[in-house]
Amino acid sequence: MDAHYDYIIKSGLIFDGKRNPRFKADIGIKNGVISKIGYLDGCNAERILNADGLNVAPGFIDLHTHYDSQIFWDSYCSSSGWHGVTTVFIGNCGFGFAPCRQSDRERAMLTMSRVEAVPLASMKAGLPWDWVSFPEFIGSIRRTKKSVNVAINVPLNPLMIWVMGLERAKAGVLPTDKEHQEMRSIVNEAMDAGAVGVSAQRFGVYSNQRDYDGTPMASDLMHDETMMAIADTLRARDSGMIQYTYSDHGPLTSDLEQRVAANERARLHIEDVSLRSGRPILFFPGEVNGAMEWTISCRDRGLRIYPQRYTALIRDLYATLNIIDTASMFDHFYSWSQATVGTVQEIKEKMSSPDVRKRICAELHHNHPAEWVYLHSSTPNAARYSGMKLRDISGSSNTEECIDTFCDIAISDDLSTDWWVPYYTSANLAAYKSIVGDQYWIPGVSDGGAHTKYLNAGNFGTLFLITYVREHGWISLEDAHYRLSGLPAHVANLASGRGTIALGAPADIVIYDYKTLSISPQEKMLDYPGNEWRVADRGIGYRWVLVNGKIAIENDRETGVSAGQVVES
Repeated sequence: MDAHYDYIIKSGLIFDGKRNPRFKADIGIKNGVISKIGYLDGCNAERILNADGLNVAPGFIDLHTHYDSQIFWDSYCSSSGWHGVTTVFIGNCGFGFAPCRQSDRERAMLTMSRVEAVPLASMKAGLPWDWVSFPEFIGSIRRTKKSVNVAINVPLNPLMIWVMGLERAKAGVLPTDKEHQEMRSIVNEAMDAGAVGVSAQRFGVYSNQRDYDGTPMASDLMHDETMMAIADTLRARDSGMIQYTYSDHGPLTSDLEQRVAANERARLHIEDVSLRSGRPILFFPGEVNGAMEWTISCRDRGLRIYPQRYTALIRDLYATLNIIDTASMFDHFYSWSQATVGTVQEIKEKMSSPDVRKRICAELHHNHPAEWVYLHSSTPNAARYSGMKLRDISGSSNTEECIDTFCDIAISDDLSTDWWVPYYTSANLAAYKSIVGDQYWIPGVSDGGAHTKYLNAGNFGTLFLITYVREHGWISLEDAHYRLSGLPAHVANLASGRGTIALGAPADIVIYDYKTLSISPQEKMLDYPGNEWRVADRGIGYRWVLVNGKIAIENDRETGVSAGQVVES
């Protein structure tokens, strides 16, 4: 044999992303695609990658990110691109930057600064804003150098604001028939230009992901009729997916019966959208209870509904809390979100109120305020508390007294105090083992590009392999790589076999050492535009990551190759 390839991956243990049994073979890559799988003894290549003793699998597909701004200054969409991810989906939860009139750009950035906690200074410095329409936004992404592939959803918040105007969209007004028709036209135009689907968050008046001014997002108050108009659009096209996060948060503080009824209404609506559109729905259940059983029953009835939940929550998460920079980490508590929006003086006044403190205390007691650790402040007022837990500062473990002390320190320090807090510490292994038992559950929800100062879940692929598979043994590597690549590619209907190791498929491939695969310690990185920082970590054990047949990562480090594309369905 004398065939010539760009790369030959030699003697790797191959997981094809389709749940077939692993097998040893070589892979020949030519012009960015997989052109041969088998034994390539005697064949030539520009470079041979010795994968003996390594696992070879499709690049991971991250269906839920918010790299809508970061992609313009970080071609790797890190941390995702540092952890085996070769394709990211942006425009999730209904949030994004297009379509957007020039006069609305500042407002759009302010929104993202709270709802997804992207630093405002970074967006102002890093976004090129060379678009107005959605096709122009896609064109801007195409022109941007990328080291990962990017798939683009049409988010409904900017769409509703574009069509209805900010005031009417935010007021929950039912769009007119003419407005619904304009929305449908814009979705069609966007998908003709390369978008892969639509997205929306719908949490109601008591939404836990709120606008910068503390009000619900436009889609939080969306009517069923609007989503059905979008569903009709996708049905007529017979293409596109729907990323839908729907749960009425109004009854969250009510009794169990009301919460169950709210969940049931949401699920019935999702079923109606599935029937109306005929398209796959990526659904983030508001509450776990019964969610897996429900999604399985939907599939038994032929409804294409796929659940996705955070992979990262299998481990305890700690984060830095600062009311100026990271207050939104507790926005899932309504009283907290209302108390921490506004100017510094307005927030200080609200936090001085005994009633506000009482409501915050009632909501935050599960996050163990007594254990919060004082780190530092930009003012010297409370420097003597450095390294102390809030219970020791207040002299009591009582939650109410700890919250009083927390608020007093925040006010005296002009809200500049940093605290080390348990963001999520109730990992229930039995629950996660149960969830992984649903063979169509999709790991992820990295939220990459969002919440950058306190949450970094772009490592979800690495974490999934080292915990769910290697540590606990809940599923096989064959199944894991199907869920990380083949299944999300199927849900999004990605073209040309992307997400699998198959002849003719794009050569998006990870080659890693399963035994040593790990995650580096989290770092504070000052690498965002506008002199802003974020937290991030790296994957350890990735010998090579190929994107469209080019080496993007080698020995856990970027090569700087910009081989990413805008991928379509």
